[in-house]
Amino acid sequence: METENLISIHSICSHYQVELEFVDSLSEYELIEIVKVEEEQFLHKEQLGDFERLMRLHYDLEINLAGIDVIAQLLQKINRLEAELKNLK
Repeated sequence: METENLISIHSICSHYQVELEFVDSLSEYELIEIVKVEEEQFLHKEQLGDFERLMRLHYDLEINLAGIDVIAQLLQKINRLEAELKNLK
């Protein structure tokens, strides 16, 4: 698999100064998708914005992972409803 559209999890943790456990927890809650290539873990570049948002919710606003999961689900639902409303107009 090509890794040109992937960012190493270790690079992300180092750059944002977050623990690997936090990234693993986001993956367990299915808030981000971690890709394994030859025993190394990566994140798709497209998910970097989502990761930053989730990181800010957790570290800046001190929201736990269960709360972040609920917020993410509600935001997805709002986006779906907005798209449906746009189609109806």
